[in-house]
Amino acid sequence: MSLNRSSTLTKLTFLTKSRLSEIEISDYPETGTKSGDFENYPGYKWVENASEFGIDGVRKIELTVSSPDGNSNKVTFYKAK
Repeated sequence: MSLNRSSTLTKLTFLTKSRLSEIEISDYPETGTKSGDFENYPGYKWVENASEFGIDGVRKIELTVSSPDGNSNKVTFYKAK
């Protein structure tokens, strides 16, 4: 693995954890898709999709963080009211 790819994967992991922390402390999400970028990491973006899970008061959230070179990190988790 090249140093550049290793650096990209490290940033993706860090930014995914950072966004997950923000979601954890935020209010219960509405269903739908949100997206944004990381101010201090040009070209790195996130997309968050919240959907019904089938249990009242629980949302399924899929988070994808992508890098400028096309690599991405995707996680799925659940958030209760």
